[in-house]
Amino acid sequence: MRKLLFTIGILIGLGEICANVVVLDAAGHGDYATMSDAIANSGTGDTIYVVGSAASYGNFTLSTERTFIGNGYYGQSIGYSSSSSLGNITLNPGAANSVFSNLEIGTITFNESNITFDACIIGGSFTIGSSISNISYSRCLFTSPIYVQSSSVSFSNSIFNYASSGNGVTVSGGSSPAFDYCTFFDGNISFDASIVSNSVVNSSRVGQTPVVVTDGVSGNKVDTEANLLFETSLGNDGYFQLQSGSPGKTSSQTGAESGAFGYPTGQPENAYLLSGLPAIPKITALEFESSSNSSSNLSIRIQATTN
Repeated sequence: MRKLLFTIGILIGLGEICANVVVLDAAGHGDYATMSDAIANSGTGDTIYVVGSAASYGNFTLSTERTFIGNGYYGQSIGYSSSSSLGNITLNPGAANSVFSNLEIGTITFNESNITFDACIIGGSFTIGSSISNISYSRCLFTSPIYVQSSSVSFSNSIFNYASSGNGVTVSGGSSPAFDYCTFFDGNISFDASIVSNSVVNSSRVGQTPVVVTDGVSGNKVDTEANLLFETSLGNDGYFQLQSGSPGKTSSQTGAESGAFGYPTGQPENAYLLSGLPAIPKITALEFESSSNSSSNLSIRIQATTN
């Protein structure tokens, strides 16, 4: 009886420290093949690994906390079969503390606060309203106009890549979101009040009264040659590889004139991540003994691959 109670205690302990993880794979090799099934059959706070697929996993509404981790938004460019692509996402009350990482995402509708995005490409236009707070973007790529009306929003080490005409980023309503170590390409970047520091800015209009982004102020750099930073013929995001003669070759790693490949001094882990690939290992095999007891070691063999 004593040994049985000990074994149960170990199992309970493992249940408490191990998060539930489900695998979403449209090809049918995971736990579920559709996003609706993956969400319905996982619990609050669980993690959903999104395997790359030739087709998007589609639109969905989230009303409970989840963590979504993909294989990158252009994973197929460097050997992965396909990107981890989602459609339009609606974040409803209850989705607070959710995390989206290494994914391609369409439009985002915010009806909830406290959401984190890391190493994602955001392809759809969206608005963060004044009632929404604590939205964080790091190492992300934005390709459609966004509208920020909330002060409690932060963008770091991110790229805003727009056509040369029309609005790119519009900050309004007296809000003051933070843009740190970001790069703006073309498009109209319109701020009526904001904190913009340590960024490379290149756009057809930078700032509106009362805020103007000025070269050399708070580490900002208004760079008329920002179009020379990266290669331009390597796909939609150009992989953002620095081209020969790029001003980023000498400044972007210092943290002073940051931009796309820059990062705060001493924090290389916060640099922009090429093609949104996750920095975590992928477990390919797991083997362990079918039985053991309290007086012997339990042998476990894990096989994994990294990027």
